[in-house]
Amino acid sequence: MLDLLTPETIAKPDFGEPPFPHPLAPRKGRAGTNAPTESLIASGVRIPLDRRIVTPPIEAALRNGTYEADETRSLPQVVQSGDRVLELGAGMGFVSTILANRTEAAKIIAMEANPLLIPFIRGCMR
Repeated sequence: MLDLLTPETIAKPDFGEPPFPHPLAPRKGRAGTNAPTESLIASGVRIPLDRRIVTPPIEAALRNGTYEADETRSLPQVVQSGDRVLELGAGMGFVSTILANRTEAAKIIAMEANPLLIPFIRGCMR
């Protein structure tokens, strides 16, 4: 089971609106949806190609198998059947999704502080 802790589920102070738009904020004035139409498969994980998140160096590492390679390669040896795992700083959800697909962990909790990455992470978890 893979859970995602979102900013909505965690109490946090309200600092008000930032003085400038966040680069991952939904873009206004575009026709249709903000969801990327392209994706790639890396280590069995479907990654939406949102260019605000998947930069050219990250895309290259995903395509050639070097993105988080040491971490993902060691997961089956480190995580045992029935383990509970907490990933702090889930980023785009790549490691958590691989962990859910390749191990028999009883529970996986992925936590990401940036609320603008949550929809992207959910897209990777599908």
